[in-house]
Amino acid sequence: MPIEAGILAPRPAGMHELEQIRRAFTPWLSIGLIMDGACVEATDADGSRVAVLYRPQTVGYGGDVSRCVDEPVAEAEMAAVWTEAVVPFRMSRSGLEWVAAVALATGGQLLVKGAGG
Repeated sequence: MPIEAGILAPRPAGMHELEQIRRAFTPWLSIGLIMDGACVEATDADGSRVAVLYRPQTVGYGGDVSRCVDEPVAEAEMAAVWTEAVVPFRMSRSGLEWVAAVALATGGQLLVKGAGG
């Protein structure tokens, strides 16, 4: 079963920025657009999916997202973009690390479904 996560951030990451994160993250990771550009897929050296980021969606108020996730949302008032992420369970460590790096680069917060306390 995949791990569902999201990034709540003031801005989305563009493809150039995602490529820079990929290079800094690990040399064996590849990224590319799938589903007619609706998603960014990260794959490992043998082509196995590591993570998928869906097209970012603007949210009017971060508090709207905080009601839908299982953990506290920091700085909810300033967040403006929600990016869904899916990580295959077998790739959970590397996939979540890459998604967390994207969150950090955009000044956002990584939220993992079911990870709250």
